[in-house]
Amino acid sequence: MSDTLGSLLKNMIKKLNSCRSEKMQYTMEYLGGVLSVSPDTIYTWRQDKHKPDFDALTKLVEIGVNKAEMNRNWAEKILDKSKHPDHIYIIDQLFLETV
Repeated sequence: MSDTLGSLLKNMIKKLNSCRSEKMQYTMEYLGGVLSVSPDTIYTWRQDKHKPDFDALTKLVEIGVNKAEMNRNWAEKILDKSKHPDHIYIIDQLFLETV
């Protein structure tokens, strides 16, 4: 079974919550503040009832990689699932590789 956008977000939020060592409510409020949406909106994204817009998704991927220690594979999956138009650019910026 393939990962859905919501399940990928749910995994990142759980890991972010663990990294922050606080109640899930506070992590959801933190994300809501960063994204300028309500925690309830984020909950609907996690449940695959709605999808975040591309700007919100970009921020979520940045938070996932930089604060929740999510890996490149996760970032590529979530950007691919969302059909983000800047998929390659975002991956390149988050995972700068030196040659």
